[in-house]
Amino acid sequence: MNRIFFVGRAICILTLTIAQPGSRRPLTVASTWTGLPPNNCVGIASDSNGFGHVTFQLPPAPEGQIGIIYIRPFYAFLRDDLDALGLGNLAVADHSMTAAGLTASERTNYLSSVQYGGLIGDRCRFNIVGPFIPDVAAAKATPQQYTAQLLPLIGGLIDKNPQAAIFLLNFYRARRADFTATNNGFGMTDDRVAAFNAQIAQFCQANGPLGKMSQVTCLDSQSIFSGMGDDYLLQDTSNAEFKRLLFKPTGFEPAVEQFFTDHPDETIIGDGIHLSYAGRERLMQRMAEIISRLMPI
Repeated sequence: MNRIFFVGRAICILTLTIAQPGSRRPLTVASTWTGLPPNNCVGIASDSNGFGHVTFQLPPAPEGQIGIIYIRPFYAFLRDDLDALGLGNLAVADHSMTAAGLTASERTNYLSSVQYGGLIGDRCRFNIVGPFIPDVAAAKATPQQYTAQLLPLIGGLIDKNPQAAIFLLNFYRARRADFTATNNGFGMTDDRVAAFNAQIAQFCQANGPLGKMSQVTCLDSQSIFSGMGDDYLLQDTSNAEFKRLLFKPTGFEPAVEQFFTDHPDETIIGDGIHLSYAGRERLMQRMAEIISRLMPI
């Protein structure tokens, strides 16, 4: 996890201003946070998609070996995109958590995680939130349960950082591979994605719980991938594309490398749920462009 610690200044200000001279009453912690400017960074709150843990199957399907590969995470793309726009002064604080959901049990619940605590503690000027795919894919949560958990997630950020800008991403359409249909992709259907997005859209309306929060901008993920067909999804992957995606080794990587040694012109099967290299590149480019327009001149 790539954390940025900006706590020293906050602790100092809290200690020195609680009993502010000339005031009839001491400042509260809440009022101190309100007056403290955000840190110059972009926080990322994501699941395996942002973290970079994805699933591949080796041919032939359906018997081929299945495993996890660690591909280039969101923050690596965003770092390059911000630099390209002349925003090298904006740090990137990655608080993605593999397999995380908002409605999951405590072990994989993002709201109960160290990563969420770090996201709040970093107090970034900009924050990219979601989508948390396991909440749809596991087929256990309802859209209403998902949005109910979005409120405390975003509320926690605003409580400690009321000047933050929060970009909330909804869900994109997947084309799940057959090997995911009976496990981690069981609920990742067009109908469920549409139902979750409808609920999020309702919350994002001007009179909705999220729409009333001036800090929150709701973004449509599918629109970001306009014109790409299904190329934004991790599907059939060649050796060259696999090498471009690979970020860190996993136990499954040697099997993939051996497959391509034996079959250099064939492809392996991506899960069809997570984003491909092109999808990651497009998404983070768009986020960097949005952020650049909000930076003071």
